[in-house]
Amino acid sequence: LPVPASIDEIDLEALAAAMNAQQQGGMPDFKQMVRLQRFLLEADADAVAALMARAADLDLGDAARKSLLAQLVQALAQKDPRRALDLAFSSPHLDVADRTWAYTSGFTGWMKKDPATALAWFDEKIAAGGFTSKSIDGRSLARIRFEAAALGHLLGSDPARARERLEALPEEHRREILQQGHLLKVNRETEAAFAALVRETLPADLQARAYASHAHALVRRDGFQGVGEFLETIEATPAERQAIAAQAANNKLMESGRKRQLPGAADLAELRAFAEGQAPAATEVITGEALAHFAYSSGMFEETAGLIRDLHAGNPNDDILVGFLQQSRFMSDRGAARDLAALITDPARRAAVLEKLEPPAP
Repeated sequence: LPVPASIDEIDLEALAAAMNAQQQGGMPDFKQMVRLQRFLLEADADAVAALMARAADLDLGDAARKSLLAQLVQALAQKDPRRALDLAFSSPHLDVADRTWAYTSGFTGWMKKDPATALAWFDEKIAAGGFTSKSIDGRSLARIRFEAAALGHLLGSDPARARERLEALPEEHRREILQQGHLLKVNRETEAAFAALVRETLPADLQARAYASHAHALVRRDGFQGVGEFLETIEATPAERQAIAAQAANNKLMESGRKRQLPGAADLAELRAFAEGQAPAATEVITGEALAHFAYSSGMFEETAGLIRDLHAGNPNDDILVGFLQQSRFMSDRGAARDLAALITDPARRAAVLEKLEPPAP
């Protein structure tokens, strides 16, 4: 398709119809959408801003208008982030609390190019009430996401300032940012600074959860080896190693579960070797718990329960049974789960597991 030479060659009415069709679950006109994307890649900031002004006047449904304008804001942010974000905040059709990811991505790019100006703009908007929450609980998702973008950059350039910003936030916001490590986009170069920030600003009982959140992203990208390297970088305590190893194993097998691929001998050997290296006393519990997560995400409870039986027969140990069965919310077949519980040799542990497997009182 030829690239439109100007905004006059963008058929906004046809584009509006395509957006409405998409919003209503129909088949959009992909030709119009591709033409728009190609134009946005090559157009300058003035042209994109002019297109936003025209799009705002279209006779669109609210959802379709927001979707189109958010798309244009994203494109403009690649060319002129301040202008894009100012337009997003001033538009009567947009609410930064909606589609926060679209606006945060522009701010993240701005932080990389000109962090001083981006932070000054952000603080001005905060002071002017631009990030004031409208919710009853006072939670501002937009503020959380923008702060995370700022902190993610500062972790690599000015950790002391990152801590200063974080400590100025409400406690609930601090916890949410640190316990959802993906918001900070922590990488190998900023892991040590991230660990220091967690230890300096979160209570001890919440720190492992923050690390585990980062481990979730790591295990998907770099496998168990990446998680192990992270634990070495942050000089994790034994308790942290066990909690993070368990979370990484759970996430790894949940991913396998979504593909409905029952873990094979090599998969389990890799998991157990990782757990053994991080928390040897908890290897069996970690293995059982991870397989419970697999059973839940795959819907293959019967097959997973059979695998647990086989593993227990090869190495009779209550821990793998307890690790699996204590995730009672994942036990889709309570009868089969109780049959497994009967194999637990310790009467007290067996009774505790059976109690958890009882259906909730009406």
